[in-house]
Amino acid sequence: MQPFLGSGGTYAGTQAFPKAVQTQLDQLIQQGVASTDQQARTKIYGQLQNLSYENALDIWLDQQQGRHYEQLWVKGYYYQPNYEGNFYFYVLSK
Repeated sequence: MQPFLGSGGTYAGTQAFPKAVQTQLDQLIQQGVASTDQQARTKIYGQLQNLSYENALDIWLDQQQGRHYEQLWVKGYYYQPNYEGNFYFYVLSK
């Protein structure tokens, strides 16, 4: 959530969310990160999604569920978060 909704996030930092909403978002993100209880964290992230939805902050098109790993020696791989599978968006070399 930090890159998309946090005030210091990669995307949210340039979107100029209303100050009151940004304060709520930052507080919920901090609570979510600090929480060790899975049920509490699920509730917090649900509140974040609802706050984003109710204030029309973003349009969520894709939510990545998979992971992809490469060895450190692999060069030329570019992460494509919109696709979960291996779609060969790279040229591999050693």
